[in-house]
Amino acid sequence: MIENNLISTSLQKWNEHNKRLLSLVEKLSEEQLEEEIALGKNTGKYLLGHLAAINNHIIVLFGLAKNPQPELDDIFLFTPDKTVAHNYTVAMLKQILLESIQGLDEKIKGLTEAEWLDRHMNVSDEDFKTQTHRNKINVLINRTLHLAYHLGQLSLLKQKPYEN
Repeated sequence: MIENNLISTSLQKWNEHNKRLLSLVEKLSEEQLEEEIALGKNTGKYLLGHLAAINNHIIVLFGLAKNPQPELDDIFLFTPDKTVAHNYTVAMLKQILLESIQGLDEKIKGLTEAEWLDRHMNVSDEDFKTQTHRNKINVLINRTLHLAYHLGQLSLLKQKPYEN
């Protein structure tokens, strides 16, 4: 079935990007992750928290659970990097990111084809009747693109010269 292929391919790409992310994050030093991607841009550390917060929001958007860490939102979603003081270390954010990926994977692995093609929680039943593209698989595809964008940014940190 086309939908099944679309769903399995989308999930495969989502999982591949998350594996690449975790592999890259393990290769980057704490000092590298503290650096800005480019002058005046996000730090790698911020992106770790940002991606974890996004994963937590997917769980909510899919109607699978409440946000497991809403305290991340004000720091890593609703405000730019370096505007809200926090005590999260790189090590803490690496662990939070890993847990957010694992938690989301656990929640979505049991979704059926019908559930993937059903509406997400930010669209009403009424609106979904005329906007069927506003479904869960579309969210996952868009979040995979978002993840790929930030993965590309983080990969720039590997190329910066650092002194040991």
